[in-house]
Amino acid sequence: ERERLLLERRKLLEKRARDIESFDFALARLAEEKLKLAADLKTTDLRKLVLFQELILLKKFEKKDTSLAKKLEDKHAEKADIAGKLAECQEKLAQKKVDIEKLLEKDKAIMQDFNAALGENNKFADALLKIFKRKIKRTRKVAAADDGDDDEYNSESEEEESEDDADSDAELEEEEEEVCPAGCDPALYDRVCELRETRLEQEEVYTEFQKGVEALKKDNELLLKKEKVIDKGLKDTEREIQTFQTEKQQKLNE
Repeated sequence: ERERLLLERRKLLEKRARDIESFDFALARLAEEKLKLAADLKTTDLRKLVLFQELILLKKFEKKDTSLAKKLEDKHAEKADIAGKLAECQEKLAQKKVDIEKLLEKDKAIMQDFNAALGENNKFADALLKIFKRKIKRTRKVAAADDGDDDEYNSESEEEESEDDADSDAELEEEEEEVCPAGCDPALYDRVCELRETRLEQEEVYTEFQKGVEALKKDNELLLKKEKVIDKGLKDTEREIQTFQTEKQQKLNE
């Protein structure tokens, strides 16, 4: 009986030892999990703190971000606007070039008509050429008054010409009575005078046209200068944005 009790006692002691060992192992696992959970919670708290600090920084930078974005948008709009104006101006210049070629062709046609009217070996060629090339004062048609007349010749307008017109008139030959060269066919003389009138009209058209071309060239040069200023402003803005983004990233990385 004693041996049986000793055996049972030994078994109970062994079982208790195993239970204690299992309990200690479970307790160690729980302690380990507790430490891990505490570490995770600490990491989460730190992450929340970092995110909160980043949010504060982002809110702090938001105003400048918006300002720089608006500035860049405005610069791109200015660039697009000046590019459109430049394209339009250059298109007009290209058309003017085509029109100038047409005017020059008309000049050639007038000269060809003059040569055709003279014919070959005309002994009055030099005299008629001088008449044809001569610059003369021409009356200008002015707008009609309220009385309904469509066109009228204003003799007083010649006395009220601008300084530029006066300078041009100074180059004209002295007014003298012009007559048909002795022995020359009056019909040919009249034809030369008619062609001269056409040539002078053509010169006036060309002069006014050239003024328009010069004005377009000045506009084009001005637009090119403005484009350079805008391009510089655009690059400066892009550089400013890049610097700001780098600075912002550095602040967020701290």
